[in-house]
Amino acid sequence: MNIQSLNIAKNVTLVAAVKGHSIKKIKILLENGVRNLGWSTVQHLRDLYPDLKDLTNVRHHFIGHLQRNKVHLLLSYPIELIHSVDSLGLAKKINDAAAEMKKKQKILLQINADEKKEHGLSMDEVREILKNRKEFPNLEIEGLMVIPSKNGNSRYIYKGLRMQRDKLENEFKNPMSRLSMGMSDDYLIAIEEGATMVRLGRILFQE
Repeated sequence: MNIQSLNIAKNVTLVAAVKGHSIKKIKILLENGVRNLGWSTVQHLRDLYPDLKDLTNVRHHFIGHLQRNKVHLLLSYPIELIHSVDSLGLAKKINDAAAEMKKKQKILLQINADEKKEHGLSMDEVREILKNRKEFPNLEIEGLMVIPSKNGNSRYIYKGLRMQRDKLENEFKNPMSRLSMGMSDDYLIAIEEGATMVRLGRILFQE
């Protein structure tokens, strides 16, 4: 895969969604310029991390649904950013675990763009978290993430998320510079609508 052929601007971070892939395939991506790995399960990270821990130029992201009972294990690794904080309870759990480990954890709040989906925060819940920001001293809330429904209008969802982010920044005076939105089928649309991070899997692994 020629990473340059993806036409991703320098100010947009490419996060490789490595779900289910072998260390051999992941290292091929790294050899071709990928620097940010997105893990969907803590188990996969735990299994492959020993082969990656000495690579100082690799950053690890968590992009899948995070179970609360896996939070402590996840935070034992050098996670650059958790994209998928999808509930108030999970935010509290991450904050408490980070406090115990005497560290700050960067996170994104995952928005529920489809009422039929189980995971994700409503905008009211996002406002509740930001309004009670002092209750999460060990979290650095850096922005928002969304996964559109398969039959949804991606451009509409991405544009709406950017506009909501702008409103939240103005309302709560909390900088939220990161927007994680866009996958293999629609990442160019997401970039046009203001994505600062795209999560690509299939197109990188040429599936």
